[in-house]
Amino acid sequence: MRIAYICESSGIFGGVRIVAEHLNRLTDRGHDCWYFPTENDSIRWLPTRFNQAWIQAAPPLIGQCDVVVATAGSTWPLVAESPIFGKAKRMALCQMLEHLFHAPDSQNYKSLVKNLRLPLHFIVISQWLKAELKKFARRPVSVIRNGIDPALFYPDPWEPHKGIRLLVEGHTLNQAKDINEMTHWAIMALKNAGYHFETWGFSQTAPRWEFDQYWVMPDQDTIRHLYSSCDILVKASRYEGRPGPDLEAMACGCAVNRAILTGDDDLTDGVNCLKVKYGDLEQFTRNLQRLMVDDDLRRTLIENGKTYVREHADWQTAIDLLETALKGEA
Repeated sequence: MRIAYICESSGIFGGVRIVAEHLNRLTDRGHDCWYFPTENDSIRWLPTRFNQAWIQAAPPLIGQCDVVVATAGSTWPLVAESPIFGKAKRMALCQMLEHLFHAPDSQNYKSLVKNLRLPLHFIVISQWLKAELKKFARRPVSVIRNGIDPALFYPDPWEPHKGIRLLVEGHTLNQAKDINEMTHWAIMALKNAGYHFETWGFSQTAPRWEFDQYWVMPDQDTIRHLYSSCDILVKASRYEGRPGPDLEAMACGCAVNRAILTGDDDLTDGVNCLKVKYGDLEQFTRNLQRLMVDDDLRRTLIENGKTYVREHADWQTAIDLLETALKGEA
């Protein structure tokens, strides 16, 4: 098949990583794969084995694609309505319901909900996304899942260290993420209680509170080093399409302390992480304190996390599901 993915941005985002994984692995299976960003940019921070071209300078073959996949809400109308894609099957990869990033009374919320009714075949990464989309979608909804590449995520620390080092990933404040800044409050509560530890962080945006070290838009190798060099990933969010950084951290040998409301596939409390419902700040903080002082618990979660990723997050099975969806067989 000739397959095109249409993206808004090529930046250092988890969603872009998944798109690159899809296109690389579909290319390896013999498909003619193209990446068309709506910005004049390309993916340069990950290994790529597929074709890339700015959509405004796209070659004529764009009208000869078998399948065109929109990858964010902003690109869904283009793929659903533009004649440049010819007779291609029109699909949309939904990794998160983007209207949840906005207040329900906002114009962004309303326009993104409207996009859910576009005539697209949706591909989603979790059962909860399918259930939500079925309330709006006019076409079929297929469920796939994500994988973790063991060549990119594995224990690879920068340096040995003494004591405990925490990692905060995705320092993003919006309606779907850590809107109440539970992560900050839990960390400050333990600092004020006299616990000694380092706090590292990385995200697409600048920090809003003090970290011992912080990286904005780190490259792939740095991301692996950060997970591997820290003892505990501290992450809170209201919604996730499906946990991604959590599994990346597990693959790199970092324990996971989690608060989440919806989208907690792959996270099992007491097995591969400690988990509470988003909003339960007291238990979230207590769990973090447990992981800091209980070396055996932390080591158990780390080993179980590595095993889970190895057994349940392989890309081979994930691409099998994706290929079936792209062919319209599921």
